[in-house]
Amino acid sequence: MSKYENQIKKIISLRAGVDVHEVTPATYFQDDLNIGEIELLEIISDIEEELKVEIKATGDEIQTVEDIINIVTDQLD
Repeated sequence: MSKYENQIKKIISLRAGVDVHEVTPATYFQDDLNIGEIELLEIISDIEEELKVEIKATGDEIQTVEDIINIVTDQLD
């Protein structure tokens, strides 16, 4: 598990309005959480602000929670 995973999952759960335990690396934003492109951009912005990182990826590149975790981990580790 990435050291950033819990923070990222917490941010996503707050935006999605679901319990943090429902958010796993395999969770799909659109299919599992009904998160559209605008909401995904808001989540990315929240993560960037919280973790002081710039996520340079498009919505097409980010389909699952694991996609964001990997991008953040690659940049911060």
